[in-house]
Amino acid sequence: MTPWTLRIAAFGLAFSLAGGAVADPLADGQAAVLRGDYTTALQLLQPVAEQGDIKAQNELGLMYVQGLGVVKNETTALEWFRKAADRGYAAAQYNLGLMYLQGRSMPKDAPQAYFWFRFAILHATDSQIREIAEPYLAQAAVAMTPAQIAEAQRKAAAWTPALARIEESSISREIGLCISRNS
Repeated sequence: MTPWTLRIAAFGLAFSLAGGAVADPLADGQAAVLRGDYTTALQLLQPVAEQGDIKAQNELGLMYVQGLGVVKNETTALEWFRKAADRGYAAAQYNLGLMYLQGRSMPKDAPQAYFWFRFAILHATDSQIREIAEPYLAQAAVAMTPAQIAEAQRKAAAWTPALARIEESSISREIGLCISRNS
């Protein structure tokens, strides 16, 4: 099983346990991927991804990196993974780590790979993401100096997904408005 197909297999198990009943474009698009109906998957996932759904963005990244129903385009895959990763989606962060580690659509970059794997491990709610990212984290670390590892760890610990920064900013603004109204 390749690093890219592990996610598809995990979804297949969850889908079959749920009885196969889906009623939304994301789930229908994921089911279409599992069936190998990539044309339908693209038609369902593209609009949802463009509206900002992080899971759909990650799915499109997987389709583009593997050339499933689309012309294989690692640059486009990177863009979709980055959109979801920047908003805190651990699976996309793992996928970005793979892109940097393998040098897909860019030169290999072990420190960037390490950063994304470390971030995915630190913030994943799914233990499977942590388990599959850890060996790749170690692989990236072999190509790095101790100073590079320390810097990547520091950045991963301090980094806040874009969505959280937006939410924090909105909350701070609302608190400020409430304080000024009550003053």
